[in-house]
Amino acid sequence: VLVQPASAFTLIGPAAPWQDATVQMNVGSDVGTPQVIDEEYRYNVPVLYYAIDGSFHDYFGARGVQEIDKAFKLLNDLPPASAMSDTLTEFPLDTARLNFKAASLNLIDLKSTALALILEQIGLLEPTRFVWCLRAFTPGQDCQTTGIASYLIIKRNYDPVTWEPTSYVNGTLYTFRLILGPDCAFGDAVEEVVDPLATTDNAVADLTVRFGRYFSGLTRDDVGGLRYIYRSPNLNRSETMPGNVLLGGGPWMPATTNLIAPSPSLRLGIDKMRFEKRNFDSLLGTFFQPFTNVFQAKIVTNSTVLTENYIRPVLRPDFVLRAADVGVTAPPVPVPLIASRIQPPYTSQNIATTVLGHNNGPGMMDFTATVDSLGIAFNKVGPSWVGTTPFLIREPQARFIYNWGSFDGSTNEPVIYPSTASVRELERQIFGN
Repeated sequence: VLVQPASAFTLIGPAAPWQDATVQMNVGSDVGTPQVIDEEYRYNVPVLYYAIDGSFHDYFGARGVQEIDKAFKLLNDLPPASAMSDTLTEFPLDTARLNFKAASLNLIDLKSTALALILEQIGLLEPTRFVWCLRAFTPGQDCQTTGIASYLIIKRNYDPVTWEPTSYVNGTLYTFRLILGPDCAFGDAVEEVVDPLATTDNAVADLTVRFGRYFSGLTRDDVGGLRYIYRSPNLNRSETMPGNVLLGGGPWMPATTNLIAPSPSLRLGIDKMRFEKRNFDSLLGTFFQPFTNVFQAKIVTNSTVLTENYIRPVLRPDFVLRAADVGVTAPPVPVPLIASRIQPPYTSQNIATTVLGHNNGPGMMDFTATVDSLGIAFNKVGPSWVGTTPFLIREPQARFIYNWGSFDGSTNEPVIYPSTASVRELERQIFGN
C-alpha cells in the first residue's frame, strides 16, 4: 500500500490588514506574513545575481565565501519544476544533520542559515510557525483576570502535491495551543508536535537555529513550495520587472524612446530559477560593473501562449551579502541577532488586489523599486556572553551565546569565524584552561 508523504509549505507576502501584532504576525524581524495558496509573490526573471561585499570578505574570509556559494549551488542544482515528479518522493523529508563538536561549541552553520534566508527572499516562509494561525480573537469580559476569549484559527500551510491546507510539515504532525498575552492584548496559536519523538522544525525554510545542526540540502517541503510558486502553469498577472525592455511580441505601451516597455500581462512561471555570482570590483568592495542580460518570458493572450524576448539592464546585484553588527534582541535579555535582511518590495498588478481590493496577491518581488539591492547581513559581533545582575556578574557565570562556524558530517574540525579564529581558542573561551 502506497502512502502519500505528509508535507507542506508556507508562502510569504505583504501583511494583510488583519495580520498585525494582536495575532502575532508582522512582528519583530518579520519581513512578510503567510499568504493564501493562490496569493504568492515571486520573481519573473529566470536569473538573479548575487554578490558578496568587502565586509563579508573581511570577517568570514575565503572559506565563508565558499559556504555562501554552496548555499546558492544547492538551489541551482534543483531541476526545473516541470522535471520534478508529481509526488516529489525524490526529495527527502529530513536533511538536517548534527555535528556534535560544533554543538558543544555553540556554533551556527553559516551555509544552512544563508540557505534559509535566501528561501525567504524568493517566496517561502516558515511552515512550522504558520501551520496554525490566529485569524481573530475577542477577549471576553474581564479577560485580564479570567483569561476567557473567543478565537478563530486558520491554516496557512499547504501540501506540496494537493495544495490543500495541512497540519503536517515534512511528515511531522502539529496541533495548536492558544496562548494569550498580558492583559489579553494579543494571542497566538502556538504549534505543538503530536508525537513527542518526531523531528521538529525540519524544513530549511523554518529558519530555526540550533547549535551544531546543518542541512545537507533542501527538504521535500522546501522544494514543493518553490515548485508551486515557479511552475510554468502558475499564471499571474504582472510585469516582468520595471526596467526590462521588450524586444518584440506581446502587449506593450509607448515609451519615451523608440524602445518598447512591457505592460502587465498574464505570465507563466519561470519554471527554473538560477543564481549567478557577480563580484564587486576594487578593494573597497563597493563598485559593481553594470551589464545586460537577455532572457525569454511566456505570457498568455487570447488563450494563446506567446514567447517574449527581453533585455534586462543589471545595474546592481539583486542580492548583496554582508557582515555587520546587526544589533540585539528586544528587552528584557539582550541577545545578538543572527542576521538582518531587507523586506522584499512586494508589488501587484492583479486586478482583484489593486482594483477590487479583495485579495492580498498574487504579486511580484520587485527589488528594482528599492534604492539598494536586497541585502542579507550576518552578525559579526563575534563571541558574546549574556548574564543577569546582581548574580551573574563574572565571566565564569555568564553564558556563552553563539559563534559562526562551518561544518559537516566528516571528521574535520569545524571552521570558526571570524577567519582568524580557531577551535582551540573557542574551547578555551567557553570551557576555560
